[in-house]
Amino acid sequence: MDAVRRLYPTMKLFGNKRDSVFDKVCGTDQVRTLFAEGRPLTEILSVWNEGVDDFRARREKYLLYE
Repeated sequence: MDAVRRLYPTMKLFGNKRDSVFDKVCGTDQVRTLFAEGRPLTEILSVWNEGVDDFRARREKYLLYE
């Protein structure tokens, strides 16, 4: 999406009825909002990955296979 935004700056990536699906896949609307604001990919990935380490630690006891 970052590449598309850079190659086609006038293309509208968001603002349609499928925005909510994108938000559900990402687990938050923050990712879409940051893309829409033109924020750098590193910042978007940082926000998206918040809490990943905590999640991985909490899920350990539920894993059946390693």
